[in-house]
Amino acid sequence: MIRVAKKARYFEAALNRWRKVKDISKTILIISHDALDPAMFNLVDKIDFCQTKQIIHRYSGNILIDHHPGDEPGIPPVQDQYGNPRPAIPLVNMKHHFWWALNFIFDSFKEIQDADYITLMEEDHLVTEDFYLTMKFLAGLQPEICSDCFGINMASVFISDTLTLTRLIP
Repeated sequence: MIRVAKKARYFEAALNRWRKVKDISKTILIISHDALDPAMFNLVDKIDFCQTKQIIHRYSGNILIDHHPGDEPGIPPVQDQYGNPRPAIPLVNMKHHFWWALNFIFDSFKEIQDADYITLMEEDHLVTEDFYLTMKFLAGLQPEICSDCFGINMASVFISDTLTLTRLIP
């Protein structure tokens, strides 16, 4: 599932990368819209390398601007891992979106209910050509390496100034 809002240029670059992923035609890309942006819908309409489905997060802060979870006065910012202040509303909105989308997808799409795994991405996340094959490989290792793990973090995880890794999520 790819969560998208209003970053058409980034999304187009990401789709150009998805197009090159080996065996991508065996998957379904679910595009979950966090805003009603015609440019984003047009980009999805041009996807010809795999099946697609589109959903719209109707409770998005980008759609319900003056209501929860939109911009509410008095909510203080939070700090990121580097100590920079970040507005809390977009983070809460993103969390709500992913939670809603996962529930909606598994409740609504029969072909997804039996899926071995699902990937959560955003419109500006770029993948490598071996992304799908690597994900399948790591998912196959999960039972013997970490039977209690429920997911795989395919992104780099910041460990120190010199070390990052991809890991199973316990």
